[in-house]
Amino acid sequence: MRRRPFRSRSSLLALLVLAGWGCGADLTLPDDTGPSALTAMAGDQQDGTVGQALDNPITVKVTDRQDQPVAGLRVAFAADPVAGGSVSPDTVTTDDQGLAAADWTLGQKSGEQTATAVVVGNASLAETFTATAAPTTPRTLAGVSGDNQNAPAGSALPEPLVVVAADEFGNPVPGVEVTWRTQGGGSVDPTTSVTDAEGLASTLRVLGPSAGNQGATASAGGLDGSPVAFAHVARSGASPSSSSSPATTRAAIPAPRSPSRSWSSFATPTTTRSRAAR
Repeated sequence: MRRRPFRSRSSLLALLVLAGWGCGADLTLPDDTGPSALTAMAGDQQDGTVGQALDNPITVKVTDRQDQPVAGLRVAFAADPVAGGSVSPDTVTTDDQGLAAADWTLGQKSGEQTATAVVVGNASLAETFTATAAPTTPRTLAGVSGDNQNAPAGSALPEPLVVVAADEFGNPVPGVEVTWRTQGGGSVDPTTSVTDAEGLASTLRVLGPSAGNQGATASAGGLDGSPVAFAHVARSGASPSSSSSPATTRAAIPAPRSPSRSWSSFATPTTTRSRAAR
């Protein structure tokens, strides 16, 4: 009987594969059990306080090509060195569910901070976690600008008086109430102000009618450096006709403004040198 030829090479290849399988030959197939993905599972986008641990650990999961958990892999955790902080432990082995977790303590700089998780030996498998760090309680009050000004007696000073409130790490603290008082006559407006998002509070100063040394103070109860003292000189000469009240000279008074420099550098704020009222 005459044999029919194979119709295609694919049929021949299929028969060879089946024959090899039947004879117990080993076949090499793609590895679907190795790590293929690293996914953040918990702990991202938390809010916390500088220098303190976040409420929840940061957690990742390692899976293979079939989306099955991979156990026994090492994952390295690290906090952003710019903001500081730490993670503990810094290296974790995935469990039977493919999970690895670490506790994250925020650094001393307020604002956004980050931490990373990377599969050891495979830098392409990485995740980044983000947290927002708020400042701690206010610790210090320091002068920023407005000291050592002079103007005609009875007139407004050209620049507002400005102070900054900061925490123990030098981060600006908002929401601190500051009380302003005059020395040697004149007035301030407002007499009470609240620090803004940059930790700054300001007031406008109108000098008293008498020439000579005058001043003002800024106080925030219990803060180091409080009260902050400002010294001024009232010159003899012409002055506005009704200058005893800031309200009557509003057009001549520059609006309070935030200084152009950044106050995140106030790691150890320096208070304005106090001068006794004269």
